[in-house]
Amino acid sequence: ARRRRGRGAWRALQSGPGAARLDAFWRGLVTDAAPPPELPIDRIDRPGPPNETDLRLDAATSARVRAAADKAGVGVFPLLTAVFQIFLHRWSGQDRFTIGTPVSGRQGAADRAMIGYTLNALPWPADLSGNPSVADLARTAQRTLKALLRHRRLPLARITALAGGTGPLFRHMTTYVPVGERAAVTRAVRRELFAQQRGAANELNLRWVDDGERLTGQWRADPAVFAPETSARMRSGFLALLDRTLADPDASISALEATADDADRSLRRGPAAGAAIPALALFQAAVARHPNRAAVEDGDRTLTYAELDAAAGRLAGRLAESGVRAGSVASGQLDAVSDALPQDAPQIEGAGG
Repeated sequence: ARRRRGRGAWRALQSGPGAARLDAFWRGLVTDAAPPPELPIDRIDRPGPPNETDLRLDAATSARVRAAADKAGVGVFPLLTAVFQIFLHRWSGQDRFTIGTPVSGRQGAADRAMIGYTLNALPWPADLSGNPSVADLARTAQRTLKALLRHRRLPLARITALAGGTGPLFRHMTTYVPVGERAAVTRAVRRELFAQQRGAANELNLRWVDDGERLTGQWRADPAVFAPETSARMRSGFLALLDRTLADPDASISALEATADDADRSLRRGPAAGAAIPALALFQAAVARHPNRAAVEDGDRTLTYAELDAAAGRLAGRLAESGVRAGSVASGQLDAVSDALPQDAPQIEGAGG
């Protein structure tokens, strides 16, 4: 009977009167939502095993995290998420972006008896514009998280459809797993809501396990996207940022950047070994990640990354037919190049067609 009640509650929220309320909330949140942070990536032809490392905070550092969270009036998870958001902001250079967090669909006796897979993942927007303090960012993260949890039962597929896009709403996740009976965000938020998933299908995941005394962060980076050296530098930068944050939670983001040490500054040097990324490699990565996102706009005409990539291929064919080859361009070939190059978006779209 409890199983039937649990399934009935889920069906009511998916198609009953509660569905309109859920739709309205998520439509307002994800319409024109900021995209995932675009992190500089390595090009890995033969990726190895996942880059998974534990970030074990000792008892003293864990106590500092709890003290900073108490001072800011937030739970441990929102504070740690604020630090993660600052990390992603520095790595990507974006003020606004979206990450994800997995949650459990079960709450209460009826839900726990329900058979089936009820895990959901929620998009969690971040806005670091205006140079907020870490404490303010953590308070915003907590308010947003509590709102997400109140509307957690709408499936991610439906939320994505409401956003109107074709790509994923997020590619980086953070998770909190409180072990034992303790407040996860505030006493008003039940620990059962937090799913014990690492988000293995994403590019970067940070999963925190809280045993009541020590905090352990489980850092997982996609080996097809980040080389082991890059992942190691990211971890070092994150820990350096966390340490400075705990020293002064009321510091603004710009103040933290002004005191950045070598480990944290390494975040702004790009992928492994600090090598410059060719523009073509960045473009190819953008095509692979979000082929249907707008790449070029000219008046009322727009080309997606996939369309621009196809047009560039056609243009390359025209140049080759005109006698242009890789390397330096001889003076006698300049007219051929000029004739082959399109001048606006419509010509780009039709180049070689």
